[in-house]
Amino acid sequence: MSISYDKEYLLSLTKEDAKRLILLPIRNNSPLRSLIKEFEIFSNMQKKLIQAETYPHSWNSGEGLRLLLFAFIRITKPENVIETGTANGHSTAAMAHAFELNGNGKVHSFDI
Repeated sequence: MSISYDKEYLLSLTKEDAKRLILLPIRNNSPLRSLIKEFEIFSNMQKKLIQAETYPHSWNSGEGLRLLLFAFIRITKPENVIETGTANGHSTAAMAHAFELNGNGKVHSFDI
């Protein structure tokens, strides 16, 4: 299966935009709410651990995109994801954490 998306739109998403997209069709008692909580815990930890960025901050995936990637992996449980364009590794870390919580899978990230 192939997923098509508008890269500029996804990169412009804020965390709140991503939450609305994920929760739009979902009721309050949804298990997806726990995914958002898992991501928020990870994101807060990531912010505390990041000391210096090698690439410009504008190259990073936004928090909204990282939440969507995290949720997609937690829900669909793929065995592998290939990412091109690692930059500072923020999205790579979010996907790797989702795989870790799933108990299976790998993210392969490449940059030149």
